[in-house]
Amino acid sequence: MFDFKFDFLTPEQNKQLSESIEFLVGLEIDKLRSDNDALQKRCAELDVRCSQLKRAEREREAQLEVAKERISEMNLELIDSYRANVTLRESLEKEREHVVKLSAPRPSEVDAQELKSQNKVMAGVIEKLKEELRAANCKANCVPAPTDDRENAIAAGIAKYRKLAYGTNNELREYKDFTKRLIRTMETAPESAKKADTKEWSMLKPEAVGDIGGPA
Repeated sequence: MFDFKFDFLTPEQNKQLSESIEFLVGLEIDKLRSDNDALQKRCAELDVRCSQLKRAEREREAQLEVAKERISEMNLELIDSYRANVTLRESLEKEREHVVKLSAPRPSEVDAQELKSQNKVMAGVIEKLKEELRAANCKANCVPAPTDDRENAIAAGIAKYRKLAYGTNNELREYKDFTKRLIRTMETAPESAKKADTKEWSMLKPEAVGDIGGPA
């Protein structure tokens, strides 16, 4: 490749010089080729790595988009959760107020207790009046049938007493007043206190009071 022909050198020296230069240049060319091969190999590796990085970048971008969508969904869920929490808090507050109102004594319960107490007192009064009425009826009407002379005398005395009782206007007026007072008490009494036998209360009717008088 090289053929030096210097005048100050002999042909043999020019040949040696040419061979030496050619050898050195060949070494450099081999070295450059080796370096070039290494660079090409490195470039190929870098191309592969670059492709991998691009693919990873695309995957990360896709993951980033998914993450953004998920973040948006979570934001909406947080907003809904906050609203539900506010609604639940308001509902719990209303329930608490309702429980407080229910735990407090209500006027209707107080009135019911008072009415129950009044009914109990009224029932006692009516029972006492019923007992007085039974005693008065027994005293005026209940004459046992005589069985012997002694009982005949007792019966005669009772009949005489009954005539005197019916003939006395004061006693008759007191009996009528008592019966009318008992009727007024029954009219103002609670329903639970009005439960009595028909036989006991039949004489409390206005027509029965009007018919009270002496014996026929």
